[in-house]
Amino acid sequence: MAGDATKVELFLWNDPGSVPSNPNYILEKPIPSTAIGKASYDISPFVREFIEHDTYSEVVVQTAAPVGEYCYCNVKSYKNGVLQTGGGSYTEELICFDGYGYFTEGQNPQQLPVLLDEGTYLISDTLNPGGIFFTTIGTVGTWSVLYTGETTGER
Repeated sequence: MAGDATKVELFLWNDPGSVPSNPNYILEKPIPSTAIGKASYDISPFVREFIEHDTYSEVVVQTAAPVGEYCYCNVKSYKNGVLQTGGGSYTEELICFDGYGYFTEGQNPQQLPVLLDEGTYLISDTLNPGGIFFTTIGTVGTWSVLYTGETTGER
C-alpha cells in the first residue's frame, strides 16, 4: 500500500570471507503510491564497492574469475518491519558481477549452471578472442560453448 515502509539490509563480502554479522548498508523508503505498490532499490553502487575489475586479462583456457572480480550479497527486505522471505534468513542470496544483466530485469538474472542465457553475443573475432571466466560455485555437470566467428563463420 502507499506509504508502507520498506527497508533493505545489504550484507556484502568477498572470498574467502563470510557473511558479515551486521549489514554493510541499510536503505529505506516508503512505497510511493497504490498504483505502483512496491519500492525498488538500485543496489549496484553499493555492490560495486566490493568489486575490482579494472584490468582486462586475456585468457585462452578455462579460468576461475579472481575473487576481487565478484562479490556475494545477501539481502534482507522488510515491509513495515516484517522480513519478506520464503522461510530462510535472507530474502535474496546473490553472486554479483559488474555487468551482464539488463536494467529491465532489475538485477542480474539468477542462473543455474549455464554460461549465458540464450541469445546472440558479439565478441572479438580475432585469432585469440580470449576465454571464459567462471566461478566455482554451484558448478555441477559439464558445460560446453560453441563459438562462431561473426565475420568468418568459423566454429
